[in-house]
Amino acid sequence: MSPNKFTSVQVIKACAGLGAHEDGRLVHEHLIQSDCKSYVFIGSSLVGMYAKCGNIDDSWKHGLQQNVQVVNALLNMYVNSGTMAVARQVFDTLLSKDVICWTTMIMGYTKHGESEEAFRMFHQMQEEGLDPRMGTVLVTMYGKCGSINDARQLFDKLLVRDVFTWTSMIGGYVEHGLVEEAFHVFHRMQQEDVHVGTALVSMYARCRSIQDAIQVFDKLRRRNVVSWNAMIAAYAEHQQGGEAFKVFLRMQQEGSALISMYVRFGSINDARHVFDKLQIRNVITWTAMIRGYAEHGTCEEAFQMYWQMQQEGVKPNEITLISILNACASPADLELGKQLHVHIRNAGYDSDIRLRNALITMNSLIDMYAKCGSLACARQVFDETAERDVVSWNVMIAGLAQHGCGKDALELFEQMKQEGFMPNSVTFVGLLSACSHAGLVDEGCEFFLSMCGDYSLAPAAWHYGCMVDLLGRAGQLDDAEELINKMSFDADSSIWNTVLSTCRIHDNVQLAELAANCALKLEGQNASVYVLLSHIYAATGMWDNVAKLRKLMKDRGVKKELGCSWIEVKSKVHAFVADDRTHAETEEIYAELDELTRQIKEAEYVPDTHNVMHDFEEQQKE
Repeated sequence: MSPNKFTSVQVIKACAGLGAHEDGRLVHEHLIQSDCKSYVFIGSSLVGMYAKCGNIDDSWKHGLQQNVQVVNALLNMYVNSGTMAVARQVFDTLLSKDVICWTTMIMGYTKHGESEEAFRMFHQMQEEGLDPRMGTVLVTMYGKCGSINDARQLFDKLLVRDVFTWTSMIGGYVEHGLVEEAFHVFHRMQQEDVHVGTALVSMYARCRSIQDAIQVFDKLRRRNVVSWNAMIAAYAEHQQGGEAFKVFLRMQQEGSALISMYVRFGSINDARHVFDKLQIRNVITWTAMIRGYAEHGTCEEAFQMYWQMQQEGVKPNEITLISILNACASPADLELGKQLHVHIRNAGYDSDIRLRNALITMNSLIDMYAKCGSLACARQVFDETAERDVVSWNVMIAGLAQHGCGKDALELFEQMKQEGFMPNSVTFVGLLSACSHAGLVDEGCEFFLSMCGDYSLAPAAWHYGCMVDLLGRAGQLDDAEELINKMSFDADSSIWNTVLSTCRIHDNVQLAELAANCALKLEGQNASVYVLLSHIYAATGMWDNVAKLRKLMKDRGVKKELGCSWIEVKSKVHAFVADDRTHAETEEIYAELDELTRQIKEAEYVPDTHNVMHDFEEQQKE
């Protein structure tokens, strides 16, 4: 039997514990000669053994250089133990040195009070053309080690300083309570950092230097919620309640940042609370609130705000229009979308002299109609758009693809080329999707090859996902699997979910299990993976597997969201879930369903019970 990496680690640890350096060296030499693939894994054990044995000799230096991770770990071990002479011996024998090796040595010299040697190595490192950003790390490290003078000396010698280097130097002064020095460096910054400024405001407030805090705060070109709060707290600490209130009012006037923050964290009610408290509202704050409602799928609230802002005399801009159009992303919102379209046309936003802004608005309108399923309206807006860009074509092609109009999408692409527009990677997503939905396998393969060959566009995950879907729907599952194996990057969960979906169509259990396992390694809580695999098991009569999978979902706490259907009647949306009896007209609804079922049977329709998820009698399945 051959030892594995775990065996090697245990032997090395035993040698270290017994101080058996010679035996450990023999194990090391054996690993070098056998070209062990797990060298990185056993590296730390080797370092530990040599550290305990306290020995380094030429017999294994050559082999050591085969693995840079082991070298760096060894250097780090000697630096931490304070044996810098031995660490330098290892460093000097290296044929090639990476940034980590240099960094370890420089930090080691600094840690043990040998600043001059650290400076010499740093300048030598720069002369050899290695990463100049190392200066930032060193400045930070000097500050944390208490060597603020060394940090300042290095900082002044740096030829290149980015914002992180400036921030590190200021942070070092702040940690050591050197108020004037920190303020001086802050003023020297070409681009102030909001986090550093906020820290300085808080520091000055603690040091009873309110004027300095005000000066830093006023100097900030960009402020966040924390910096506003720091300034308010500074006034409060100095018993200047009136000034604190004035800052609070200024904060309200710049409240769009606060609204956006609450929206980003999903607190739409808190965002609305801030908005309602504002004394002055401009187009930015209105748009931030409208975008918030749009992102949370509350189209009606977004529209109410849109009308309200105009009633208060605030004219929307193109960002407002895009936000409100994005809120209309389903057929239930189509009527609201049409009202908005009329308003855009009447207000002249579609013919704005700022052509780019008008174009963005029209593209958003096309996208809105396409998402709502109104392709005729989308095409009308597209045709009426005099000056189109590639986004216009892409949105229209994607809309046609989404609704199964594959041949129309391909014809539009030909028109796009005739009018001199160059397709981009988004264009080919739409085309491949169109071919997939329409079953145009040959055309899809041609587009994929043309994208790579004729347009020099590298396929991304979404292109491969479309191709896998195209081949899978056509039953060419082996080709789809081969394409995934030839990808230059690992497949993501969306690609494996696509494979799983196509396996359901063709009842391919073996490939479905492979796809499900790969998908769950990436997204273990994705309920759709479990559900799709359950459908496949059910379709092939593997009811024991269905039960096991359901138990696994329960054990892992995975829950499937209920599917929901809805219909709009007289501008009111009615939503339903499976076996739903909460609607006010439930009796009438189910009576109508019974009548439809009777008519279906009279028409001799045979129900497809192939994918029923439970082991019921046939009548129940129907």
